[in-house]
Amino acid sequence: MSSEDHEQQESQEPKDYRDQSRLCPTCRNEISILATRCFHCGEQVGRPKKEQAQLTIEDLGGERKSTYTVSGNVMDALEAFREEELVEEDAGSHKLGEDLPELDSLNKALADVDGDGGIKKKKNKYGPTPKELAIRYIMITLVTFCLVVGCFYGYKYGMAAYELRKNPPAPIYNNQAANWLAAGRPLPEVLEEAMAALNQNDTEENHAIANQVRERFRTEIDGLLNADPWKASYLGEASSLASHIIRLENNTEMIRLAQVVNEEVMAYKFVLKSIDPANNQAVYSHDGQEYTIKVGERLLDRFELRKVNNSAFLTDTKRQKKNGTHRNFQQVPNGPLRPL
Repeated sequence: MSSEDHEQQESQEPKDYRDQSRLCPTCRNEISILATRCFHCGEQVGRPKKEQAQLTIEDLGGERKSTYTVSGNVMDALEAFREEELVEEDAGSHKLGEDLPELDSLNKALADVDGDGGIKKKKNKYGPTPKELAIRYIMITLVTFCLVVGCFYGYKYGMAAYELRKNPPAPIYNNQAANWLAAGRPLPEVLEEAMAALNQNDTEENHAIANQVRERFRTEIDGLLNADPWKASYLGEASSLASHIIRLENNTEMIRLAQVVNEEVMAYKFVLKSIDPANNQAVYSHDGQEYTIKVGERLLDRFELRKVNNSAFLTDTKRQKKNGTHRNFQQVPNGPLRPL
């Protein structure tokens, strides 16, 4: 292309670009910004791309004051700028705050206050201090201790609640045995009330009331067995009390007392079958067996035959009257015992 053609081509471009120029990369002479060949040295210089039309002369090959080449890519340019700043910082050419005046005490206090009104805490670049480590250890220990204690008492409370739900407490029983005993109600009813209260609520108070009722039973039975004067009906009353003891009681002493009553009642169930005054003897029947007893001998190792005539005279060697003497009885064949 001749220089005339080149100038004609430049004249056809928009007027905004005619006055702009750039340097030839080969001969460094000024040429048009839109030229494709340098008219000074004749070298091909190439036309700039359309998207570069708005770039500055420096971006299109002009002289630049900096010593580095700016990349067309934005990210490359930012990276180059960052590297340059790091180099300058390492060289000590740019130190922030070295020319600033020193803060006074008031401004230093304000600088230590953060945005929330609290004092800024300086970070230790060497890690937490021994004091901070001790505080952390104490806090961890306290939290662990609280968790262990909470779990322990939680488990204990849970088990207690489970046991309470599984075996609910018996309702409180209003024991009336003491009042009934003072009012003179029949002893079997009083004993039944005392035993019901004790089975429902095994407390010291109910035990004391039950023992009081038992003592009254002992006194009553002993009075019937050692009554003076003696009556056969007393044995029936004592036997009735003994049956209630066996039905209601689980106390060993009371059960033994009932057994004594039954033995006493059984002992007096002998019957005089016949009398033989000539031989000073009598024949007795007891529990299906017959016994021939002479004067001076004892029936059932207890009742001594003192004499015989129209009647037989016996002495109970086990029971005594109030005056200290033994009981004496008179009996006719097939007849009841008569106390003397």
